[in-house]
Amino acid sequence: MKVYSLSGIQVRLLFRGRLDPGEHEIFWDGRREDGSSLPSGIYLCRLEREGSPGSGGAIKMTLLK
Repeated sequence: MKVYSLSGIQVRLLFRGRLDPGEHEIFWDGRREDGSSLPSGIYLCRLEREGSPGSGGAIKMTLLK
């Protein structure tokens, strides 16, 4: 699960690995990989199945500060 800016730059990797089927929660604190804060704006969260590029989907998120 990765977070991208609208310009397509990856700003954070939230999760890598496998999960059992069912509901899961993953929280994002609005920070980049290096811990610096990102500005308010719209970001995309993309979930991709490992080994199957293009198999997942994306959602739009609004970060408000």
